[in-house]
Amino acid sequence: MRYDALIFDLDGTLWNSNESCVKGWNSVLEKLDYKDRITVQGMDLITGKSVDECIDILLPGIKEKHNDITELITISEKEAIEKSGASIYPDVLEKTIDLSSYFKIFIASNCQESYLLKFIEYSDLAPVLSGWDCYGSSKTEKHLMISNIKRKNNIQRAVYIGDTAYDKESAELSGSDFIQVTYGFGAPIKNATSFNNFYDLHQHLLKM
Repeated sequence: MRYDALIFDLDGTLWNSNESCVKGWNSVLEKLDYKDRITVQGMDLITGKSVDECIDILLPGIKEKHNDITELITISEKEAIEKSGASIYPDVLEKTIDLSSYFKIFIASNCQESYLLKFIEYSDLAPVLSGWDCYGSSKTEKHLMISNIKRKNNIQRAVYIGDTAYDKESAELSGSDFIQVTYGFGAPIKNATSFNNFYDLHQHLLKM
């Protein structure tokens, strides 16, 4: 039985914006006269979590002093991406457009809504997307985002494509298959169907 929908994770799967995001975070910290700074390496370790979780891990206690920190970081991330851009992984744009001729294409991510909309604008993939959900929009866990996408769009069989063990767990909880891309932020997952580039993923999906 073939898939009728492909649901993609965003960070580590379709693009990597961490260098710009770090600039955005550090810009906020500088304005707040906060001594600590975020590194790309630190951001890589927590990518895939919601922005609130990321703040709690990287900047413990800062919410107590600045209850608007999530909003400030969200705005600053968007501005930094607009200024410095991001890296869309090789073949993602061309092959996603091709895949949309055979499958419905969705995105489900733990990011903020403005961040996801920035990716859609930056990538020009809006015409091939059948829908999306994110933590900033629905405030739900990723497996519920996937489940809701399937329910709202009458999807019978979907595969969630992501880079981390959390993505695999989310796919399983939603009753979906999972494929890992290993060029992102997650460690290789034992016994998972996996690909180290988007071109091979594309070829595998077309064979189905």
